Amino acid sequence: MFLKQVVIERKKIELLETFVLPEWQKCEVNWKQLAVIAQSNKRNRWSELEVYNTMQKYKNLPAIYCFSVVSGSAEELFLRFKKAKILHSEIRKKKGLVNSGYINLSYLHQEYNGSSCIYVGSRKKNLHDRFKQHLGYGYGRTGALHLCQLFDPSEIPPTVLFYYTFLDEVYRTITEKIECVVQKALNPCIGKNILDD
Repeated sequence: MFLKQVVIERKKIELLETFVLPEWQKCEVNWKQLAVIAQSNKRNRWSELEVYNTMQKYKNLPAIYCFSVVSGSAEELFLRFKKAKILHSEIRKKKGLVNSGYINLSYLHQEYNGSSCIYVGSRKKNLHDRFKQHLGYGYGRTGALHLCQLFDPSEIPPTVLFYYTFLDEVYRTITEKIECVVQKALNPCIGKNILDD
C-alpha cells in the first residue's frame, strides 16, 4: 500500500515538473448585466454571458482561476469583505447555518496585504458553477467571495477582472498543487493559502 502511494505521488511530482501554465483568459465582470440576469426568470439565463458559455463548454476540464481588481480598489473591497465576514459570522453564531440570512464567505487574512489579486482558486470540473458562487449568485453555504453581496444595488462596484485557464485532463490530479504555485506568485488578499494547510 505504501509503495503504491509513493509511486502515485512520484507521478504527480513528475507532472508538476513538466507543467506549463496555459495562457489566461480574461473577462471584466459586468455588474449591470449580472443584476439583470439574476432577476430574470429565464431557465438558461446565465447563457447570456459569453464567459459562462465558454466555461460550460469545457466544464469537464480542470481549471485555475483568479479574481483581481484595478489598482486602488483592492483595499476597499478587502475592508467591505471583512465587514461582511464579521456580520455573517455573527449570524452564524446567533441563528445557525440554516438561517436564510447567512452566507459562507471565504477565509480572510487579518490585514490587507497590498495585493490587487483578490482570490486564487482551482476546480477539477464545473468552473462555471464556482464562478456564479463567487459572484454571489450560487449556493450560499459554500465558502466563496459572494461579491454582489458586498455592495448595495445603488452603489457602483469596482472593476473586477476574472482570469481563468483550463488544464489538460492529465493535470486533474495535481490541480491543487498548481493552484498553490499560482497562489504563491499572486499573493491574493482573500482566501486561505492552501500551502498553510
